Amino acid sequence: MFTGERPFKDQSDIFDQGAVFPQRPSGIRSELTPAHDAWLQRLCTFDPDKRPTTMWALEKLAAITAPVADSKPDPEPSASESVQPLRPLDYSKLEPGTQLTSKYVVEKRLGRPGSFGVVYKVIDTHSAMYRGQ
Repeated sequence: MFTGERPFKDQSDIFDQGAVFPQRPSGIRSELTPAHDAWLQRLCTFDPDKRPTTMWALEKLAAITAPVADSKPDPEPSASESVQPLRPLDYSKLEPGTQLTSKYVVEKRLGRPGSFGVVYKVIDTHSAMYRGQ
């Protein structure tokens, strides 16, 4: 979901590769960092005893996606410029139409708030183009 591409061809490929990504996500999407690579790889650990807790994963994701303070202030936009600040996505509250990557867009949330996890129906916009939709 972060890159718009599947890291593995199929279930067999996952096991053959030991769940180690053949290509780092940061190599696919320039806005991702090596910290994203390490975080995602850690979440894919096969051994249940070595997998991180949910709290660790959420805290680490928040730290990775937190905006970094620049040492110099941004220049003020002119009146003719319409500048919208980029906000990190809150993956627990994605709205329909949210563009996740150049390829994937959130269609709707599945399930109900307060449930154990959050699942979204996401559409592959590239495939929809080729089907004539």
